[in-house]
Amino acid sequence: MSDAFIKAGLPFEQGIYPGQKHGFRPAYSRHFYERAAEFFARELLGEEGAH
Repeated sequence: MSDAFIKAGLPFEQGIYPGQKHGFRPAYSRHFYERAAEFFARELLGEEGAH
């Protein structure tokens, strides 16, 4: 899917967590949910640099 976004010239964000499957170990889980919260704050609430 990343290739399709690149070819279409569309912006996208992607996170890859080595060795993880559908779920995450606690250290990875925290990172994922923090990044997701930042994404939603930025994209839905317009809060740039949200933490």
